[in-house]
Amino acid sequence: MRKACDTLRYLLPLATRTNVGMFGNGRFFQGLLSYLYTLLTYDVASALEVVGLDPYVGFLHRDRPGRPSLALDLMEELRPVFADRLALSLVNRKQIQGKGFTQKESGGVLMDDETRKKVITAWQERKKEEITHPYLKERIPFGLIPHVQAMLLARYLRGDLDAGNLRHRLVPGTLESLFHRYDADLFSFLVDQADR
Repeated sequence: MRKACDTLRYLLPLATRTNVGMFGNGRFFQGLLSYLYTLLTYDVASALEVVGLDPYVGFLHRDRPGRPSLALDLMEELRPVFADRLALSLVNRKQIQGKGFTQKESGGVLMDDETRKKVITAWQERKKEEITHPYLKERIPFGLIPHVQAMLLARYLRGDLDAGNLRHRLVPGTLESLFHRYDADLFSFLVDQADR
């Protein structure tokens, strides 16, 4: 699956330049991904604020005014599962089509209201699906993953969790990868859960 995503990341810029590719126009697909990334960013930033962390002070992304760097850090490993997979599913199932997008002279892409409703509905349905969290060993809805990860990060930063207890059981991309290389892979774990 990782190889497929790497291939997709390579093909999208080519499709954008040539205006030939999946979904009729690579820019339309890129616009869909951007919209889903924005939804995920807001969910993660909200989760960070709830646990008392400033979403604008990150570890991996450089701090800039107005940029939620910590939210971007926390969502890195969630993007392929939450956004990329949903975008591909919507297109492959023909739930949305290129005609729901328009390209402006400036190159910007706009999504029409009907398509936006379909995307938001699919996003909310995706958040209701359940997985077994690898650290908590409990079934939780996808939509709670950002909140759980934010809680774990806050507890770790405040010294409530010992890094030794988290090793090999922690969802990567949130705590463990901030301090040392991780062995597990959230993307593979979540893909396996979703395929069940």
